[in-house]
Amino acid sequence: MFRRSGLWLVFLSALMCPPAAAAQIPAELREAMRARDRAVALADAVTWDRLTADDFSVVQENGVFMTKAERLAELKT
Repeated sequence: MFRRSGLWLVFLSALMCPPAAAAQIPAELREAMRARDRAVALADAVTWDRLTADDFSVVQENGVFMTKAERLAELKT
């Protein structure tokens, strides 16, 4: 019986964590994240460049590694 109750408590705690974590993100950072996502969707290379760190790198789903310069060039095409 305790095991089942304990699991239920862990489940409820896990549901409460994401809202608490989201509340700790500063509003300015949240807006910058949205603006960067919009820049990708709109292929706005200037905004994406401004909002992306110089040492940015990403590994795509197919395993291709890209630096900021490579990703920026791809975004411009």
